[in-house]
Amino acid sequence: MGATEMQTPSYSSPSDWGTGGSNLATWSTGAGAGSGSSTNGTVLQTLWNGNAFPKGQALNSWLVNVGALNTNGAGLYIVQPRENATVAMSNVGSQPWITDPATSSTLYFSFNTPWNLSPLQEGTTCQGRAVFSGLHVGGASYDGVNCVAGLFGGPPSCPGNQATTVAAPPSGCDTSHGLSHQEKALEFMLFDLSSCVVPDTAACGSTNATCTSDANCCSPLACIMGTCQTPFR
Repeated sequence: MGATEMQTPSYSSPSDWGTGGSNLATWSTGAGAGSGSSTNGTVLQTLWNGNAFPKGQALNSWLVNVGALNTNGAGLYIVQPRENATVAMSNVGSQPWITDPATSSTLYFSFNTPWNLSPLQEGTTCQGRAVFSGLHVGGASYDGVNCVAGLFGGPPSCPGNQATTVAAPPSGCDTSHGLSHQEKALEFMLFDLSSCVVPDTAACGSTNATCTSDANCCSPLACIMGTCQTPFR
C-alpha cells in the first residue's frame, strides 16, 4: 500500500509490481518537490474525461462532514506531504484522488489489480485493490514522536518549539485529541480499501439509496436492510 522509502529519502514502486509500477505513475528519484513542507491538497471530483468521479465526490463529502476541509475552500491542509508520484492521463490503471496543485504531484491514488484491465472488466475480473498515499499522516498527529509546532491540524506547540521524543506506540500515542485532517482522509481510504472491488468510475449510492450489496454504496456507507447507511461501530 504505497512505495518503498530509502534513506535519501528516495522512493520507487515496489519491485513485485513489475512493469506495472512505471505504468501506474511517474515516480520521483528523491524526496519530491514540496515534500516535508505543507500544502492544500485538491480533492478530485471529476475524471480525466470531465465526467463525475463519484468516489471522489464521496471523499469530499466525507471530509466536509468530519470537519477536515478548510472552510475557506482552500482544500485539505496536508502537513509534511511526501510528493513522490505523479499520475497523468496516460496512467490509465490509476485513479488520482488528491493532488497538490502547486507541484502537480499526486498525494493519493488507487488502482485495482490486475492493474491493466479495461473498465468493463473491472468489478468482474479484478481480484484486489491498492492505494498509494503521500499524505504522511504522522506529520500532523498529536503523538509526541511527531510533535510539530504551530501547524494547522497538528499540535499548537512543542517543548522547545521542536519535535520531542516520547515512548513508542501505543504508550506514546496521544489520546486526548481527535484525528488530524489527513488522518481522517486515511480513515476514508481504509473504508474504501475494505469495500467490494468496483470500478472507480462507477456511480455509488449515497445515504438512503437503494442497494443490494455494499458495492452499491459510496464508501464508507454499507448496504443495511436494502439501503445505504453508515455502518454501526
